[in-house]
Amino acid sequence: MDIQETAVFAAKIQSFDNRNFDAANIAAWQELLAQYTLRDCVKAVSQHFSKSVAWIMPAHVIELVREMEAARRNTFHNGVYPTQADEQSGHWLEASRRLNRAVATGSLSPAAYQRYHDQNLTLDSVLGLVVIQ
Repeated sequence: MDIQETAVFAAKIQSFDNRNFDAANIAAWQELLAQYTLRDCVKAVSQHFSKSVAWIMPAHVIELVREMEAARRNTFHNGVYPTQADEQSGHWLEASRRLNRAVATGSLSPAAYQRYHDQNLTLDSVLGLVVIQ
């Protein structure tokens, strides 16, 4: 999330517990949540408050988001691997990292991953296709 998305996220929390967020609070939350998506973080807030009246903290959000990401990764029963096209590009490690992140965040569905392999696409091209769809 960027700082603007973190402000949106903070507004979601504020709607539940009426806490006040200032620029410093938003920056502190953003520092810890930058690697996660707004969609997942907002969903984590809703999940938290559907089960608890406790004051939500970044650790609560991170734990719930990591559970969401693990559930997405678990839908790929055989793991995920770069295609030959990505291996030959010389950026295998970077492609592997980005591929795993795309799966975790839900940016790459099992169907899109299958197309990625069936058509021997590069990760850049398949993620572009996902955005278009």
